[in-house]
Amino acid sequence: MDSKGTGLEALLRSMDDEFYEDDFEDEEVLENAVLCPTCEDVTSHQILREKEAGRGKDYLLRCEQCSTVHEIQFRAPPLKRVPFMLTDGPNSYMATVDLDSDEWLDIDDVF
Repeated sequence: MDSKGTGLEALLRSMDDEFYEDDFEDEEVLENAVLCPTCEDVTSHQILREKEAGRGKDYLLRCEQCSTVHEIQFRAPPLKRVPFMLTDGPNSYMATVDLDSDEWLDIDDVF
């Protein structure tokens, strides 16, 4: 029984080594990755300036590939006010909820 345990442990160790070496060796992590208008690719950028603006932020960025300086704006999607029937046990009443434009409500949602 000890020899099977040792063999299984060795097999699992070799599978773990193979999994990590093969699947993650070439993966690249980019810092502040956005689309560069000059490179026409998603590249790392250095943040030169950051400014609050409404429900988002404006950034002045420098591409680390081509050194192009450009601005980008991040804004939260606009809110939609949606009427719905709220049921709590035997009681029901109309209410409204503010949702981001990319959110959905489905029948039987619980919140």
